[in-house]
Amino acid sequence: SLKLNRLFATALCCAIVFSSQAQSWTSVSPLPDGFVSNHSFGFALNDMGYLVGGETTSGYSNAFYQYDPASDAWTALPDFPGAPRGYTIGDTWNGEAWFGFGQSNSGALNDLWVYNPETETWTEKASCPCSARTHPAFIAEAGKVFVGLGGGPSGDTNDWWEYDIASDSWSEKPDFPASERHHPYQFGIDGDVFVGFGHPLAAIFNEWSKY
Repeated sequence: SLKLNRLFATALCCAIVFSSQAQSWTSVSPLPDGFVSNHSFGFALNDMGYLVGGETTSGYSNAFYQYDPASDAWTALPDFPGAPRGYTIGDTWNGEAWFGFGQSNSGALNDLWVYNPETETWTEKASCPCSARTHPAFIAEAGKVFVGLGGGPSGDTNDWWEYDIASDSWSEKPDFPASERHHPYQFGIDGDVFVGFGHPLAAIFNEWSKY
């Protein structure tokens, strides 16, 4: 009926208004110490945000910060104990943050670290037996860390490696089934890993693969 149509239209308009009001950007506190960077690694654990490493105006960094959204305040934590770096990457799994690779002052890296927010400590794990690299794919999923692709001293790669968290060991897996590249995008869902996009030099890819 006309009355029902009008009620539906009114409800729809209200929903659109409330939705648009709920989806907005708000400025929050900047990092302390005037810290600015690119290619840092950011992650969230236990309702806190974290930022580590990155390339700054004075070089590669191992600075480590925590953000509390409840108080809109940043805290400078003890520096990440590994090499200062940029173009690095990581992911979270089971309440911990896994992090590594990237570019340091001495070259590309292939190390692996885990951060435990309960003990507030970083622990170094077994380095990948793969070539050192920047901008790899890096996904923590199903008790594993998957790493592959990325740019290294000899150019872009499409190899694929699995790190077993329980045994602290790496194994090589079948190569990524497409061209070599760095700076891909990736995520894990329900035990599957999705990787795609990225680029080598001037080319840009738009395909996706599931592992």
